[in-house]
Amino acid sequence: MSAEHQGRSKTGAVPTAPCPHCGGAAERSTDNPWRPFCSRRCKLIDLGDWLAEKHVIGDEDGSHPSGGQDDWQH
Repeated sequence: MSAEHQGRSKTGAVPTAPCPHCGGAAERSTDNPWRPFCSRRCKLIDLGDWLAEKHVIGDEDGSHPSGGQDDWQH
């Protein structure tokens, strides 16, 4: 198997991308258990943000999917 197929470039360096949380270098290799994040800490912080509803996926007009109210409370 070539170096590129093992997640490494021809120069032997592991390709990186910016961490979605902190912007630091995150390995794009399948060996990175926190991919696309750079660390367990960044991954857990992002999970906490989703659980606290700091990140939501809105409907087509960009509003909160439940109109700002939690359906499970009704």
